[in-house]
Amino acid sequence: MMQKIIIKNFGPVKDCALTLCNFMILIGEQATGKSTICKCIYYFKTIRDEVKSHLHKILDQGSDYSDQFPECLYVELKNKFEDLFGMSTFKKEFVLDYIYNDEISLRIDTTLVEKRNLNFIFSNKLINSIKELEGKAHNQHDILKNMKFSEELYYQLEKNKFFMIMDKEVNQIFGDDRENFYIPAGRGLLSLLTKQLLNIELKNMDYITADFMKLIQRNRDLFDGVWSEVFDKSDILSIVKVKRDNLRTNVKSLLKGEYYYHNEKEYIRLNNKKSLPINFASSGQQEILWIVNLLFLWMIREKKVFVVIEEPEAHLFPRAQKEIVEFISLFVNSHDNNVMITTHSPYILTAANNLLYAGKIGAIKNDLVQKIIPRDKWINPQEFGAFMIGDKGQKYVKSIIDQELKEIAAEEIDDTSNEIRNIYAEIFQLEVDDNNAE
Repeated sequence: MMQKIIIKNFGPVKDCALTLCNFMILIGEQATGKSTICKCIYYFKTIRDEVKSHLHKILDQGSDYSDQFPECLYVELKNKFEDLFGMSTFKKEFVLDYIYNDEISLRIDTTLVEKRNLNFIFSNKLINSIKELEGKAHNQHDILKNMKFSEELYYQLEKNKFFMIMDKEVNQIFGDDRENFYIPAGRGLLSLLTKQLLNIELKNMDYITADFMKLIQRNRDLFDGVWSEVFDKSDILSIVKVKRDNLRTNVKSLLKGEYYYHNEKEYIRLNNKKSLPINFASSGQQEILWIVNLLFLWMIREKKVFVVIEEPEAHLFPRAQKEIVEFISLFVNSHDNNVMITTHSPYILTAANNLLYAGKIGAIKNDLVQKIIPRDKWINPQEFGAFMIGDKGQKYVKSIIDQELKEIAAEEIDDTSNEIRNIYAEIFQLEVDDNNAE
């Protein structure tokens, strides 16, 4: 079963009900609620990790850790909610419902008091399932506690083994085993702050930006040297080399060069072999840099990932916007990954529509379509959603997929361009009328 989210009266979002799929695009004007929807989904998905952390504490501490689910998570979840949305009390009532599967769900709403606080309402099945795992964790702790000191190595192996077993069971309860990430807008600014990254007080930043900066810090060292030195290892299987080299070609095309990190400095090695400090790279290269770096790393590591990518088109020429959509679609197809995009760009929709059409016609004419668009970049029509977030007198969230054609509705791709053409036609008509009058 696919996961679902329902949002009522939260921030700019008045009424939203979405069924999640592998690849989703949200398009709309500024301040209509695209990021709010994405942050809500991200928040609910990361609750699974808070549950894992709680169970790990039981395994480590046993009866010394007496907290029980779900009460043990309330403070942490409230703090995280405040960090993510910048609010702890609320002026109006709202409801957030997240359905992981038929029996596993979580509702967040507000108390009916003057300063409305958060309520967390877990489904009975979810509570009972986690309590059962709590019992298993306590039993395993008691078994490990009785081991002799001489068995320390075996103790660690057994504890790590149980961590993995328990994490797998939690994943099964929530119906999801992907790691969760969020790539925010404004990535170019982070490139300009490269030298100061380690000295910046992350606690003074918003939750999403701080988490993204920590993600960059964890992964920069993997690019310590030019790519040919970092990734060209003779012991890599040939099939992996081919995959890596194909990905590398895509990245070079998008970046117009290759990124590397050396002596705590970041560079792009341009296609003309010259190296350019990242703070002197173009704004488009700075914005796209850590999108392509992270997707590349996750693909060659075969990670299963859910990731939100805000405004991947920022500062990019239309051709590059087409290429980034193709690269993201390649990522979705590579290892059962899930991606949610927010965008203002009709080029993003048009590029996605071509891949969607390829997926549709490719089911009938596989070989012929592959000559136009490689199969690994096709979008499966059954696993794709595109939604318009609007504010024409009333907030709304609507699908812009033509259910009969299984494509993005043509009239929704670039309504503004139609408006511009109509204005031009009106002015042109004035010129024609004037010429006729003469």
